[in-house]
Amino acid sequence: AYTIAFQVTNPWTFLRVVLGAVFFDFIFLGCILASTTWIIANKYLRVNALHSVEQEVEWMYAFDIHCNSFFPLFLILYVL
Repeated sequence: AYTIAFQVTNPWTFLRVVLGAVFFDFIFLGCILASTTWIIANKYLRVNALHSVEQEVEWMYAFDIHCNSFFPLFLILYVL
């Protein structure tokens, strides 16, 4: 689908487009989104009760949520 959509005839260009999508869309933007939602969740969404253990969201959990939500988006945008 990439070679047709982007009219790529060179395999190296195809590899550059695919790796750019993976590294930029998945890793770079994923780290930014996970960090942003991690900060928001820990700052504004925590409930502090008198007799409870202090809890906070881990960054890896926020990134895992990104990975789980990126998979359907990846299928829709890049596979179909």
